Amino acid sequence: MPEEKTKALKEIEQMLVNRKLNEKDVLEIAQKVLKNYRRISWATELRAKDMERELTELGSDSLYGALVYLTDFARDREREWYENRVTSLFESAMLVQMIDDAAIAVKAFPDHGEIYYEMLKLSYMSRFRYKSTEVCEQLGMARTHFYRRRREALLLFGLLFMEQSLPMAQELLNRQSETDDWADASSF
Repeated sequence: MPEEKTKALKEIEQMLVNRKLNEKDVLEIAQKVLKNYRRISWATELRAKDMERELTELGSDSLYGALVYLTDFARDREREWYENRVTSLFESAMLVQMIDDAAIAVKAFPDHGEIYYEMLKLSYMSRFRYKSTEVCEQLGMARTHFYRRRREALLLFGLLFMEQSLPMAQELLNRQSETDDWADASSF
């Protein structure tokens, strides 16, 4: 006998219908984005630290001094190379922020938003990679209940990410794939 749909799932499905979005596509996008979140976030943080170190090695004891050097004294080619890297870094950081924003919007959902957010955070967004059984244990949920709620959380996240951020994220990803190393760390 098929399981009865929860009130929250019915609401989420209705939002998908209203926006003419396919449930399978929304789930697929949510899973791809979230499965890559840890790596993108880590790579962005690492690249920011590397960039700061490189810029301060240009002969200044501060980031500001290095930027003054690039602006006033560096050759055009060197300045352009750093500008491209800084632009790429900021675009990566924007993508991480878009994912964070969609997750925070999930948290605000009236039915189980807090639980959905915790599931997403523990399953995909924390530094440590928790197994589903560990997430169930931390949230005090039975596995079947967890998987049902996680599916709802992924659908809601995917819907919000697509609605709020996907057009800009796709543009960033398209630009990034034409540049240096970021495309490898974020392949959606």
